[in-house]
Amino acid sequence: MSQTYNTTTIAKLLKLSERRVQQLTKEGIIPRVDRGKYELVPAVQGYIDYLRLQMSGEISADDIIKNKNRLTLATAELREIEKSKMEGDLISTKEVKKTWLHYVNLIKTKLLSFPNKAAPQMVTVDNINEAKLILKERIYEVLNEIANAEITSAEQRSDDDFEIKSETDEATTETDGE
Repeated sequence: MSQTYNTTTIAKLLKLSERRVQQLTKEGIIPRVDRGKYELVPAVQGYIDYLRLQMSGEISADDIIKNKNRLTLATAELREIEKSKMEGDLISTKEVKKTWLHYVNLIKTKLLSFPNKAAPQMVTVDNINEAKLILKERIYEVLNEIANAEITSAEQRSDDDFEIKSETDEATTETDGE
């Protein structure tokens, strides 16, 4: 979100009184972000548009009402989005991308380790059906590991600390540590 400025700053910038800024805000000409807080560019642009329309004589009460309604709707939509983010219903595209990249890396790791897990068992195979069965079991094992992997959420980690755990990794770590 952009930097916000108070009513006094906007009034000084536009050479208006604070009361006039408040009136223009109430009329929907100068958009505000929050009570007494304004983004610089939209505030200046809103006032310039107002002056242009006033100079051309095209501003009407209907235009002001339409703009005010548009502003109210936009503000409500922004608040709904913020509420959804706070409630955890929305996540950032950055978070989605990061999660997918980690899942892809997990899949890559599991698939690359597949030959190392299957090869020792394949040496003892006598027929093709037994080989197919072993390979099928290993494939399902890898798929289950991927399906059961847990990726910690944003609240449980910092941006640089991203963990991927699967049941096999935990079991391997436990047996390695003994």
